Amino acid sequence: MTGLRTAVRRWLHWEDTTEPAGRAARAVRRYLRWNNDWYGSHALRYLPVVRALRRVGARRVLEVGSGDRGVAPFLGAPVVAVDLDFDPEGLRRAGPLVVPVRARIHALPFAPAAFDAVLAIDVLEHLPPAARASAVRELGRVASRLVVVAVPCGDRAARMEARLDRVHLRRFGIANCWLAEHRQHGLPEATDIARMLGAALPDGRLTVLGNAPLPLWYALEALDVAVPRNYARRILTGGLVRLASHWNTRLAYRHIFIVERQP
Repeated sequence: MTGLRTAVRRWLHWEDTTEPAGRAARAVRRYLRWNNDWYGSHALRYLPVVRALRRVGARRVLEVGSGDRGVAPFLGAPVVAVDLDFDPEGLRRAGPLVVPVRARIHALPFAPAAFDAVLAIDVLEHLPPAARASAVRELGRVASRLVVVAVPCGDRAARMEARLDRVHLRRFGIANCWLAEHRQHGLPEATDIARMLGAALPDGRLTVLGNAPLPLWYALEALDVAVPRNYARRILTGGLVRLASHWNTRLAYRHIFIVERQP
């Protein structure tokens, strides 16, 4: 099986950015790369962000805290990605779409207003509450046009996470490490994030979207736990996710905060 996998990866030029020879190989590689990026709940949170970026014509985009699996494949344009570490295979897969920079969210190594748009998607809940406001200020410092922060908010989201983690524990025998960090630091309230953004970007206009209805978020995540990396499942949920990404729901798992700075 290992030999067959190696032969297929060589046929598809999986480890490099050159296109394989032949229509079949090119089609298979495009599909598999799309499949690697199209996690249902992953796409659900990024599609509204892509629409916001395109609306303002953002060209220089920075994303903090998502490694190589951020907005770039959905945007289809290069993105500077800041994180503490990166997966080498993930960076090879992303190719020129992701420009990696190792740094911390509280000390971004960029000049003021260096980027048109700065994103932090599902990141703040991994920080202690006392560290969130300074992180938001740093995001605002390097953004000239747009700051987008997405974060799960409130007690309802926390209860749904606890339910999902029980499914993860039954399936794999261990707790989900990301959800464990959420419990450790606590999910913020939407009003807290809005207040931080208002203090950091007093010249900005804030729009808040309720992203991912709680039952849908849970269903997509539980499906990923039960049937990981199932190609047919991702095709079947693709249309549903695109449609649901337009839904600004009151009963949301996460909120997307979009701050557009006034020129």
